[in-house]
Amino acid sequence: MRTILLVDDEFPILGVLREISSTLGYTVVPRPDAESALSVIREGIHIDLVITDYPMPGMNGVEFLMVLRQVLPSVPVIMLTEYCSVEIYLKLLGLGIFEHLNKPVRMKELYRVVKSALERSETGTALLTSQNSATRRFHGVQETNTPFLSSSDRDSREKRIVL
Repeated sequence: MRTILLVDDEFPILGVLREISSTLGYTVVPRPDAESALSVIREGIHIDLVITDYPMPGMNGVEFLMVLRQVLPSVPVIMLTEYCSVEIYLKLLGLGIFEHLNKPVRMKELYRVVKSALERSETGTALLTSQNSATRRFHGVQETNTPFLSSSDRDSREKRIVL
């Protein structure tokens, strides 16, 4: 069974994404922020796909992706956000993001992208080998508190839970 790591600080959205992914028959590991998502990787849990929000407290989606790529370079990542500038989008492409989806996300679109990402991912054996070495390499990754990009004012965002 495939495992999806969901990272979003908005619990209603995290719940809906978890339900959608579970409906498709995947094991889902939900986490509210990048640090707790990285702890899942430190624990050695096999991850086939990461779906993450961009603006989050602490480490934003780009910063998370930069650390993730150091330890799991081949795992496909789907980024969700309400707004994405061209600069951020180009940075995401440079980091090898599989897909970027704007919120609110349509369920059909999410189904299509998740299935496509998992179909195009490396074979389970290659991913397992990558993750075994990733757990060993993770301790060599240095953490930084310097933000790569400033996050937008979360209070000014319009909260939408339409998926």
